Amino acid sequence: MMLFCQAISKSDLQNAVVNGKFHLGSFYNQRLRIEKVDYAKPVWCKLSVPKHRFILWQAINHHLLTRDLLVVHHIPVANTHCPVCELAEESHGHLFFDCAFSRKVLQLISGWLGGICWPVNYENWTAWLSKWKSDWIHHIVAASLAACTYYIWYNRNSYCFKDSCFTAFKIDNLIRQALKARILNVNSRHLTTRERHMFEFVKSL
Repeated sequence: MMLFCQAISKSDLQNAVVNGKFHLGSFYNQRLRIEKVDYAKPVWCKLSVPKHRFILWQAINHHLLTRDLLVVHHIPVANTHCPVCELAEESHGHLFFDCAFSRKVLQLISGWLGGICWPVNYENWTAWLSKWKSDWIHHIVAASLAACTYYIWYNRNSYCFKDSCFTAFKIDNLIRQALKARILNVNSRHLTTRERHMFEFVKSL
């Protein structure tokens, strides 16, 4: 969701007063107008690891400081190419969809998720997520995408700042482990047969 400030009114100030005391938190919250976006629910899916959700939200809203954005903000960089493949300028679109390393990671995850058709480029990312359904199958897909986005970004930063990296197979394994750990905390009593089968399959990975 996107947040915008509203004009202050006398009633806004009065509504923030509780038992004769002015509450800054209440005032701040009522000053925000919320514009809902269709892709918010899958991004903030409760099955995803919190830090994975945050990076996915940053990525899908084009807020991660990839090298193309550093240049736009007049931050000097020695090289604008992708630090992972070094074949093209680094951007959100390249890093998460066009980079050969990222495509390999997505291919591995798609394989054990049953051939999930991931978004093919940055432009249709929000449209793909907007087709969200609330069943646990879609929760698993959303959590996998969030984990994938997080580890691709983590690996990119390791290239930049530590001069080290994971293999695609290592990231695939980290995503499996994160997903299995989250599934263990889910109450399985109300799962459908299909959802239960999917859960058992993920646990066996």
